[in-house]
Formats: sequence, structure tokens, C-alpha cells
Amino acid sequence: MTSKSTASEKTVLVSSPDLPVTFKVTRAFRGHLENLEVPETDVFVMTHMNHAKFGKGTLALDEFTGGALCRAIEAAGFKGKGGEHLVVDLDDSPIKHVLLIGLGAQDDVHRTTICAMYRMIVDEAARLGAAKITIPFFPGLLIDVNYRGLLAVLRCRLGERHHSGALGNLTEVEILCTAQARRHILDGLKVEKQLCPFCRDPKF
Repeated sequence: MTSKSTASEKTVLVSSPDLPVTFKVTRAFRGHLENLEVPETDVFVMTHMNHAKFGKGTLALDEFTGGALCRAIEAAGFKGKGGEHLVVDLDDSPIKHVLLIGLGAQDDVHRTTICAMYRMIVDEAARLGAAKITIPFFPGLLIDVNYRGLLAVLRCRLGERHHSGALGNLTEVEILCTAQARRHILDGLKVEKQLCPFCRDPKF
């Protein structure tokens, strides 16, 4: 893995010789979404737990989309069940599509669930012809996986999708985070080995 930029700068680029995808780790907000910056992207990914209230991230993105996100959620009856997903197409927006994925109940979310989620993200991005996806990592994780673990699974899953020929047009994954979370995220991206001795290819 190689990284460009310094820790004091807003964005760090991370690349690996065996993966045709560049990671862009960006300080995009402080604390609980103060000064949230939404970048131009093909697919902006959000997650939701079943039976949970929609959080500040979803509400901020809904405001950014002029209410389109919450209208689509209501129209689809989206609840956040495990594997449930919704694609919201946006016009005249820096974001082409919002991908909302349900993770199910909080106690049911483990590393295999996260791995299945990343497969869904990559597969939906390929279906949409996306070259760039953006994934925010907001403070206050409700699951028993830390930032380092989340990014190690992402890096592993992208490697699996690459070797399966399933990346489509994807060339960039942007991670939005706070300054405090970024070093843990970068540590996770350093884990280049396959995490499981035998990949069971978990999916929803």
C-alpha cells in the first residue's frame, strides 16, 4: 500500500499495486456532522438499522437532496431490514445516486454482515456503471466493529470482487470521516491480506 499527502492535509490517497481502485480518505466534517461537505460522486452510500430512527447523516443528506431521499424512503416503505436496499436517482446534483442499505437488527451485524454489505455496494455500483463511490463513516458506531476492522473488510472485499472480475468501472472509493477517525481508517486500509483462510463470499 502507498499513500500520498500528509496527515495534516484534508485528503490522503491510498493505492495498492494489486488493486485497480484508489482510496481517497477525506476529512469532511467535525464531531457530529458539523461542516459536512458532500463531494461529487456516482454513488453515495448510507446504511440504516432496522427499527432505528434515521440519524443525523441521513437527515443531512436528505436536506442536501431537497427532501428527495426521505420521499423515496417513505414511498418504498424502507425499514432497514438486512439486505433491503434502495437506490435513489438524483437529477441536477453532484451525487448521481444514493444507495441506502439495511443492516437489520443491531445484534445481527457482525463482520460477515459488513462483508455482505460491501459486496452489495460494489455490485450495485457495477450495475449503475459507477466509477466512484463515496462512503461516510459517521461518529458513534452502533455495531461491534471498529473503524480499522470496517476498512480491513472493505479492502479485502474489493480484492475479492477484483479477482472475480466484478468491479465494473469502479476506480475510486472515497471515505468521508473526521480527523480523529482517519488514522484508524488508514490503518485498516493497510491490511492487504485476505482476512478469512477461505472466502465464503457472504451476501445478503
